[in-house]
Amino acid sequence: MRSLFGLLLLLLCLCGLSGCERTPLERLVYEHAREQALVNAANFERNKQTRERQQLVLRRQFGSDDDNDDD
Repeated sequence: MRSLFGLLLLLLCLCGLSGCERTPLERLVYEHAREQALVNAANFERNKQTRERQQLVLRRQFGSDDDNDDD
C-alpha cells in the first residue's frame, strides 16, 4: 500500500510538471499576442499624440472665435 501511494504521488508530480510546459503552438500564440500588444501600445501612443494635436488645433480655432465674439 505504501509503495502504491508513493507511485501515485510520483505520477501526480510528473503530470503536474509536464502540464506546466507550453506546447509549441501555445508558445507561438503567446509570442504573437505579446508582439500584437506591443504594436497596439505603439498605435495607441501615436493615435494619442494625433488626438492631442487635433484637440489643440480645435481649441485654438474655437478659442479665436470666442475672442472675436466678445468684441
